[in-house]
Amino acid sequence: MRIYKTAQGRTSIMLAIKGLAIKKKKFIITQAFTCAAVPEAILFAGYTPFWVDIELKTFSLDIKKLELAIENHHDNFAAIVIQHTFGLVPKYYEKIKSLAKKNKLPIIEDRCHCNFVQNYNFLINNEINEKVAFCYSFENAKPINLGRGGLLLVSKFEKGEYRKIEESLKNFKKQSILKSLLHITIAISYNFFYRTIFYWPVLRIYRSMAAQQLMPSNFNKFLDDFTCEKIGFFQGIIISFLIKISEYRFKKEEKPFLKSFLKLFLKYFVFSGKRFPIYVSNKEKALNYCKKKFIPVKDYFNTPIQPLMINQYKFVNYSKNLCNKAEEASKHIISFDNMPSKRFLNKIMN
Repeated sequence: MRIYKTAQGRTSIMLAIKGLAIKKKKFIITQAFTCAAVPEAILFAGYTPFWVDIELKTFSLDIKKLELAIENHHDNFAAIVIQHTFGLVPKYYEKIKSLAKKNKLPIIEDRCHCNFVQNYNFLINNEINEKVAFCYSFENAKPINLGRGGLLLVSKFEKGEYRKIEESLKNFKKQSILKSLLHITIAISYNFFYRTIFYWPVLRIYRSMAAQQLMPSNFNKFLDDFTCEKIGFFQGIIISFLIKISEYRFKKEEKPFLKSFLKLFLKYFVFSGKRFPIYVSNKEKALNYCKKKFIPVKDYFNTPIQPLMINQYKFVNYSKNLCNKAEEASKHIISFDNMPSKRFLNKIMN
């Protein structure tokens, strides 16, 4: 197993594509109801996104739509990106993997909503006899929040595939310590204000400053700022620590003082990663209600390719009404990190 650290989740996806995607093919299959980071990575790696609609249980690839796409365009596909939306295991996860194996299509897993620590613990505790390419993000509101950062976890690759990734990494820029410090400070501030009455006012101020380019934003001006950087100094230290702790816990039970320190550390920097998506008839009304009650809520995807608007779809080979379920979901789905009470659900769902 090898771990490659990057400055962003989208860069990790791009590295995975560089290592695995079949050359001289045009398209990489991905889903709508996603972030612009995914098509950015695909395009920057030299391919074109091929959009497939979703199912509405786990908001991942619809198996029937996927089968039809492969049946009609098989010779044009270089890989499949499986997205774990909200950190959920896709409804058709095993079927998608079987279909990919049958058609000899590499799989890249977008696990940017998943908890890397949990996934890594699982992999080192279980012998997985299949090729693994897991991509993670450590940006704000992710299970591991370090302000900025990403990671590619790979296993069972061929030597040539490892080499392609490592050759790409050689061209990555080193991130400045000041930039790394800025992002970790933002992460600490985010975690401090989260679940307090100050969360929404501070978030509104931050977004306003980000729109004026006074603070960093997780959304680039499309492809104008796809900077390939190595992970920041402070983010790298924390991720290395988490990796070492995971390996230590795998080998033997940790000592009491280490267990207490780890519990405190994980509580501050690492969330469970599990989210609870809820369908609401009026998304804006539901969000406003949550703001009034000081309840943290996520509206990750307000468009089928967040934050792209209709006039920008052409840049990513998408067009309106191409993926109807994804477009509908973007109008109605919000998510929480705890299952809301029935009383609260009644307030926001209607």
